[in-house]
Order: sequence, then C-alpha cells, then structure tokens
Amino acid sequence: MNNFISQNKSAFKKKKKRWQPKGRQVESNILEEIQSLFIDKTIIRDELIEYLHLIQDKYGILYDKHLVALAEITNLPLAEIYEVATFYAHFNIVKNQKQIKPVTFVRVCESLTCELFGAKNILKELENYKDANIKIVPGPCMGRCQSAPTVCVGKNYIDKATAKDVIETINLKKFKPIVPEYKKYDEYISSGGYVISKKIKNNEISNEEIIKILIDSGLKGKGGAGFPTGKKWQIVSQYDDLKYLAINGDEGEPGTFKDRYYLETDPHRFL
Repeated sequence: MNNFISQNKSAFKKKKKRWQPKGRQVESNILEEIQSLFIDKTIIRDELIEYLHLIQDKYGILYDKHLVALAEITNLPLAEIYEVATFYAHFNIVKNQKQIKPVTFVRVCESLTCELFGAKNILKELENYKDANIKIVPGPCMGRCQSAPTVCVGKNYIDKATAKDVIETINLKKFKPIVPEYKKYDEYISSGGYVISKKIKNNEISNEEIIKILIDSGLKGKGGAGFPTGKKWQIVSQYDDLKYLAINGDEGEPGTFKDRYYLETDPHRFL
C-alpha cells in the first residue's frame, strides 16, 4: 500500500500533459489541398467511394496523408476510410509520406472465366516487361466475362487481350477509359421510356398499380434466388416503416457481367 498513488487533485497536476491531440493529425496545407477538390460539393458519407476516386484521379495514388484529410472533411473515422479504401483492389494506397511518382497499374483479370481463357499465361508473359512507370498485378473480376481474358491498362480495358496487345497499349500510352456507345436520353424517351416514372412523379398512379406492373412484367432478382421483384415489393408495402431500395451492381462470379453491360449501354432502362 506504500506504493499506492492517490488520484487526488495534486496527483493529477503532476501528470504530464499530452503535448498533442490523440490520433493522426492532418497538416493544414494537405487539408487545403484536398478541400480544393470539394469546392461546391455537399459532403455525403454515402459517396465516400466517389471521394476516393476523386483523389486518386487527381494524384494517381492515395497518400495516407490525403486519407487523413478526407477523414477531417467528411467527419468519418479514419479507420472506416482505410477499411473502404483497402477493400477495393483498384485503390492504390501509399503509406510513405514522401512524394512519389505515380505509376500506371496494369491489372490482369484473374477471375475463373479469364483464367480459363489464358489470363495466367498473359500475366507470366508480362513479368518480363520492365518499366519503372508501370506496375503489373493480378486483379479481381472486372465484369467482362463475355470478352475474356481482360486486362485493364490504367483505365482502358483490353478485351480478348494478349500480352502483345497489352504492351502495345502501354507503349502508345492509351490509359484513358473508352466510353462505349449507349442509348441517349432522347432516344430512350422516344421509345416510351420514363412514362411510368412521370406518372409516379405526378401522383397519377397508385402504389398498388405500380406493384401490379412489376408483377406482370415478370421481373426477377438475378442474385441466385430469382425471387419476383413485384412480390417482394408487395410484401414490403404491408409495413409502415421507412423503406430503402438497395441497388447493387453485382459482378465477380463466373459469367456475371449483365449489370455492367446495362449500366454502360442502356443506363436509362436501368434507372
């Protein structure tokens, strides 16, 4: 008991004060740097992934100091931002505080479909390619199973790729995405698009009628169970609580590329 220190006021006064706040602190110049990317933007936590893309598009990589600044701007825990950023293979995080030259990533899809079409051979051939500005790595499913094997050079997807195609694309510095042809708004409207949407907006149609349209359409979920969408909405409509509609672009399983196809070629139908 002689060694016991009583936690009275005098004892607290003798304790050393913390010389800085707890946790990672953002540098003021870095904070201003990242804030400049968010001018005229309303910060919404649901758009965290978009914010990460915004920073990576600007700098080519995600510095950890930029993630600390993003945590400050969004008022989100730094751990949560790291968790999201490290979950997705296409985010390139650098923990070194020193400024480094961004590299262009070449990702060879290693999904089962691409592997069956020779992705491993492409990756092996590309191992001999030497360029300090290029980093070649395997990548998760890119949702392009109909065109396997696929290699993503920067943001440019090479379908039915060969090692020769990839090297040629790198040498020509074709790193930007190629936007596919898609159905425009006017074209979609002229073919009868958004008719029901307008009726809903103008309160010209009841919830029951909307559900009947869904049931009659035969629309089903494609996640595996094939549950009728209209029936699902009918069940949910019986509850008074606030309802949420979650939309997931589901790729990653063999042959699953339908969502990406419609999002890229017929976006208004998807909406």
